[in-house]
Amino acid sequence: MTSNLAGKVALVTGAGRGIGRATGLALARAGANVVVVARTIAQIETVAKEIIDDGGTSFAIQSDVSNERDVVALFEQVLNKFGQLDVLINNAGLGIFGPAEEFPVDDFDRVMAVNLRGAFLCCQQGLQAMIPKRKGTIINISSVVGFKGYPNQAAYTAAK
Repeated sequence: MTSNLAGKVALVTGAGRGIGRATGLALARAGANVVVVARTIAQIETVAKEIIDDGGTSFAIQSDVSNERDVVALFEQVLNKFGQLDVLINNAGLGIFGPAEEFPVDDFDRVMAVNLRGAFLCCQQGLQAMIPKRKGTIINISSVVGFKGYPNQAAYTAAK
């Protein structure tokens, strides 16, 4: 990241590992106060500590983005702590794989709840924070699977 995000507040879902972790670290290096979010508290606490040890500001919040109450509480915590939200990165994702003809409907629903509903719920709350200020950025992380399906990934492909 080359832009200066000093004083900005960024929230990254799925920030405990992989792309979310890397995004959180990059946003912090660009000067943002970074809220790292995931279901696994140990992972996001580790990422928050990495950011803080590197001289940044970070806050870890455990949340399940598929749960509306969790998402509302998440954004309330961010706004109570920082008073603003400038950047939202919807990165949380779940992959459960198997042949479509045998794929359990409960697994399909869970993939949709995290990957699609979670992004929608976070966008909704993010927009409520950003629209009154007439500024903000929302980035939804997707996958190449959203463009080209792969065997045994019907639910994941549909959600992306």
